[in-house]
Amino acid sequence: MIRSPFNAARAAALLALVGLAGCSTQKPTTSPAPSPAAGPTVRAPGTPTPGTPAPGTPPGAPNGAPGGAPGGATAGEPNPRPYASVITPRAKTRKGLFSTHISGSRLYFEIPSKE
Repeated sequence: MIRSPFNAARAAALLALVGLAGCSTQKPTTSPAPSPAAGPTVRAPGTPTPGTPAPGTPPGAPNGAPGGAPGGATAGEPNPRPYASVITPRAKTRKGLFSTHISGSRLYFEIPSKE
C-alpha cells in the first residue's frame, strides 16, 4: 500500500486537534450560595439596637456619647489601669522606634510622650 504525504499530514492534523480538544477544560459554573433569610435578629436582653440612642441620652446627643461627651466615652466605661500594673517586670520589652512589650498573649506598643 502506498501512502501519500497528504494523508499523513491530514492524520497528524486530526490527531493534534483531538489531543488539543482533550486537553481543554471548561470551568464548571456554580450558582451563588443563598443568603440568610432577612428575618428578625435575636439579641441578648439589654443589648441596644444599633442606631437607637441609649436610655437616658438627651435628644440630639450623638449615639454612644451621653450628654454629647467627646470621644464616645460612656458613663460606665472603665478607667485605664496604671502603667506598672499593665507592663509588669515579667513583660518582654524590645526598644526601637516604638517600644513593644509582650505580656502573656498580649502585645503592647508604647508611643513616646513627645510623639
